[in-house]
Amino acid sequence: MNQKGFTLIEVMVSLGIYSIVLSGLIPSFVSYSKFITRSQIKTEAITAAQQVLDELRVSDIQSLPVSGNDDPETIVENKQTYKVVASYCENQEFCSHLARHIVVRVFYFDKQIIKLQTVYTQLRSK
Repeated sequence: MNQKGFTLIEVMVSLGIYSIVLSGLIPSFVSYSKFITRSQIKTEAITAAQQVLDELRVSDIQSLPVSGNDDPETIVENKQTYKVVASYCENQEFCSHLARHIVVRVFYFDKQIIKLQTVYTQLRSK
């Protein structure tokens, strides 16, 4: 008899080899998934910080505090909730009646994800 096909032993050996190869790849997929999630959270945190900075940018510089923190602002990005806190004049060297040193911290589940610093100034007009 001339029958084509695989024997049960050949199928079992090939499945064993396949499972060994696959088990070596699974940790790579898990690591990649974690990396993508962390990158997404960081990107969304940057977007949340930028949103707060954009709101502050349209404010009159003299209306901004010369010390302290704003109340935490909750921002939702892509169904994730971030807490954003703006602090003023942590470095007094950069603060005057025409400038404010602003530090924006973004938290995700009470863990600081990003910290941005900037100095806003008011240009003098003639």
